[in-house]
Amino acid sequence: TSILLVNGSLAANASCTISLDLQVTATTAGSLTSPAVTLSSNQAPNATAAAINLTVTVPAPTFTVAFAPNPLGPIGPAPVIGTGTLTFTIRNNAAIPLTGLAFNHTLPVVPPLTVGPGAPPPLPASCGAGATLTASVGGNTIQFTGGQVAVGATCTVTIPVQTGPLTSPGTYTYPNSPVTLTNAQAAPATAGPVTWTVVVN
Repeated sequence: TSILLVNGSLAANASCTISLDLQVTATTAGSLTSPAVTLSSNQAPNATAAAINLTVTVPAPTFTVAFAPNPLGPIGPAPVIGTGTLTFTIRNNAAIPLTGLAFNHTLPVVPPLTVGPGAPPPLPASCGAGATLTASVGGNTIQFTGGQVAVGATCTVTIPVQTGPLTSPGTYTYPNSPVTLTNAQAAPATAGPVTWTVVVN
C-alpha cells in the first residue's frame, strides 16, 4: 500500500516517468482519493502533486425477460385459455455481491394477460434469503424486492401467466413494456420490451 522512491537523479531539463500497475479492491461504487505526493531533492524546493481521485464503477447485471413457450400453440379449438411462463433472469457480472435488487412489471391490460395459478412460486436460494416476490393469481402486477445475488451467480424468477378466454381462432399478441432492475451497487439494467404470441385453432 506504499510507494517509495529514493536516490533518484535527473539531468537538467530532463523528465522521469514512473508507471505502476495498481489493484483496487472496492466493496461499493464511488470515488477513492489518493493523497497529495511531495517530491524532495537536494537542490530544489519541494514540489507537491495534488491529490487525485479514482472513480470506481460496478458493472450492471445482465437482466433478461422471456415468455415460454413463445409462440404458444396452435392451441384449441376455441374457446381456450393460453397458459405459459414469464421468466426474469438476473446474472451478477460484478466482482462483489449485488444487493437491494428489485423490479416491478405490469402485464398488458389489452389484450388481458394475468398471473396464473401457482403464483407466486418460491424463489431459488440464489436470489438471496431476503428476496420477496409478490404476484397475485388473476392480477397483472409482479413485484420483486430485496434480492441479493452472489458474484457470478444467477437469480431466476419464473411466473405462471395466462390469457383471458380466446373465443375465436387466430393469432393473439401480448406486448409487454420494458422492465428495469435496480440495485444498491451498480447501474440499473433494463430488459425488453418482449411480446408473447398465442395461436388458436
